Amino acid sequence: MTSLITNLIKVFVITILLAGCSSLGGLKGTEERVEASGKMPPIISKGIWHEEEGNKKNYVGFSDQIHDLDIALRSAELEAKKHLIESIATELRIEGTRGQSGFDKEAVGRFFEDSQTWLTDNVKVSGAILLNTYWEKWGKRSSDEINYYYRGYAIVEISKADYEKAKISGLDRLIDKAILEKNRQAERAARETKERLLHPGGSNE
Repeated sequence: MTSLITNLIKVFVITILLAGCSSLGGLKGTEERVEASGKMPPIISKGIWHEEEGNKKNYVGFSDQIHDLDIALRSAELEAKKHLIESIATELRIEGTRGQSGFDKEAVGRFFEDSQTWLTDNVKVSGAILLNTYWEKWGKRSSDEINYYYRGYAIVEISKADYEKAKISGLDRLIDKAILEKNRQAERAARETKERLLHPGGSNE
């Protein structure tokens, strides 16, 4: 009888220990990574969304709380491409106000600033490729069950040459927009910026 009680106590203790081995053991809202696609790429582990390497530019996109793996990775790829276009739009805004001063700089800066979201939706980028993906499967305890979801990451790569071509394409779209809005200052600034980018060694300022 004593040995039976001792064995039952052992089984009970082992059960408690095993339950405690997982952070999903019993606390509602507890999350734990349960699976990953492989080793996390360095750019993702650094926690950055943009990196240059040689003549290439890489952009990272991220998605979270998605229950379908394909959708998680596709969403991450779309966000990476969005980061790429946002980078182009930001550079064009900075370039577009170079050489401007006073009221002209303020008016032109406002045009480029207001056009950033529009540019993100209207610029087409050629040469951007999906370089790599990485995903993690996570579990979250909710009441008496565990809900699983994915975190997806995508790395989009573009050559610096294609990146510069995309900037020229963006300027062409901005020139059309300025003409449509009859904004002569912005049109002139966009044309001057395009000329500088096409002929870096020129003396346009």
